[in-house]
Amino acid sequence: MSRSGALGLILAASVVAGGCNTDSPPGGPPDHGEPARLTVVGGNGQTARAGTRLPGAVIVRVEDSRGEALRGVNVAFEVTGGEGTLDAATAKTDEQGEVKVDWTLGPEPGVQEIEARILEPSTGRVLLSAKATATATVPSPSPSP
Repeated sequence: MSRSGALGLILAASVVAGGCNTDSPPGGPPDHGEPARLTVVGGNGQTARAGTRLPGAVIVRVEDSRGEALRGVNVAFEVTGGEGTLDAATAKTDEQGEVKVDWTLGPEPGVQEIEARILEPSTGRVLLSAKATATATVPSPSPSP
């Protein structure tokens, strides 16, 4: 191979390699849409005894303006009514654009509430939010001895 032919082959290989993106997260390239919707898609409206964990997780979904699921989006969760607890304060959406959180209700009977939020990373300002509610019932009385 001539010297100019070898140089051309090296330049062509450099151009092809330079076009590869090696910064993609595991599971494929990042989603490019911006979050436009945060929706509770499961676990809303459950009922359980006060102070117990709900039978099903609360599930929220993040979509862009075209309705496409967005993976890898941080979602923050907070109890906003009822003094319950959550198994996670924040979580990232999965391949379906969903994230699940388990909720243990607070000790008082009545309607309790949590809120899922997408926050602006640099300011902490709430960009999107969605609420889920559950009803805590009166605990069963203890049997008499």
